[in-house]
Amino acid sequence: LASVSSSYRSSLEKEVAACLDRLSIAYDVEVLTEDGMHRIDMLVRGRIGDGGERLLVIECDGPTHFLRASDGTYRIDGSTYARNCDLRKLGLDVLCVTGHEWTSLTKDERDAYLRRELQERDFKHSFKCDNVPVETALIEAR
Repeated sequence: LASVSSSYRSSLEKEVAACLDRLSIAYDVEVLTEDGMHRIDMLVRGRIGDGGERLLVIECDGPTHFLRASDGTYRIDGSTYARNCDLRKLGLDVLCVTGHEWTSLTKDERDAYLRRELQERDFKHSFKCDNVPVETALIEAR
């Protein structure tokens, strides 16, 4: 996976990045998959029990990624579904942060949401420490 530069980041991407920063979670932005087919919004690198690398993709999905049903619910669109399937086939764990849900959360609720998502995945990640990632296990909030 390679980092690429992009001058545009959505407000949702900026808010999710700010949340990761508050949680001191190290991540890369705008990462291109090895096959060159997908540009990932954010990538959190972690470790698994045997010391191997585990990758969590965070996709910030705004309104263009969804279709709104007549009953007011949102359904993921076909291209976003295909993207998620492709990323999973590459062995990546995918967390989709949906704009219509994210905007209804307070800052504390957003922090708790990302913390919970990482915990539920038993994800061990790097914390930022003076801009130098330090490998550590996720510590449950007190």
